[in-house]
Amino acid sequence: MTYNVQNFDSGGDWNMRKRLILEVIYDASPDIVALQEVRTRGGRDQANELSAGLSQYHYVRDTSMGYEDGSTEGLAVFSKTPILSHNVCNLGSSIEDINERIVQHVVVQLPGNPDVLVDVFHTHLSYDRFTQTESMGRLLECVEAEERNGRLQVLLGDLNIHPDHQYVSKVLTGLLPAPPPFAKSWEPFTDLWAAVHPAASPEEGFTFSTSDPVTRCDFVLARGHFKPTSIDILGGIQDIFSNSRTTHLAPSDHFAVLASLNLDKDVVVDINIKSEL
Repeated sequence: MTYNVQNFDSGGDWNMRKRLILEVIYDASPDIVALQEVRTRGGRDQANELSAGLSQYHYVRDTSMGYEDGSTEGLAVFSKTPILSHNVCNLGSSIEDINERIVQHVVVQLPGNPDVLVDVFHTHLSYDRFTQTESMGRLLECVEAEERNGRLQVLLGDLNIHPDHQYVSKVLTGLLPAPPPFAKSWEPFTDLWAAVHPAASPEEGFTFSTSDPVTRCDFVLARGHFKPTSIDILGGIQDIFSNSRTTHLAPSDHFAVLASLNLDKDVVVDINIKSEL
């Protein structure tokens, strides 16, 4: 699962949104959850607060950027199986987007088969089209730096794809050539939404925003020996009843994306990801 949790600052009351986010994750019960726009501020830590409701998960959080008020923002990966290793690769920033971007890499055990390992790459790319394009080579370098060893590899997160600028997603999935020096060596990922829903209209896959869906920002990609079995978009606007009043509130401005894969030996991995623009 991938999910952008929309930090503290927008989207209504965080305490209420936190409850709704936990309900989305709890009901889906994914094996892996990747969260973007996870912040710390004033002694509060969104990843830590969410972990209190996800006691069955191991998690790691990494900071990508800091702000003048002392708050930080970053990424978090939650896994039902132990996180055996983890590292961070920096994508940098630009004049157009001064926010630092990173790739979070974790190695986890396959549920039900601890001898099988899975590489998970998790990122939240720039919203700026030029910066996305310029960071493409570095993103591929971060992924290719890890030894495959025959493992399933999953890349997920908020890619901030615009309808008129899909360069990143098309390079990752082999629809456009990779930049040098990866042009001949890049092994494309499979876009699980497109694989499971080949006849779907673009609008059916939109994940941003929950109030007015206009684009598919949030992706789950994979490469290796697997078969995608399902992918769903979760976490829409809900009616909250309080003090005889009804409030319409979404857990985030992004939908969560939940994908399921069949691996060899009929093992299933669920990947739950959240991301934010």
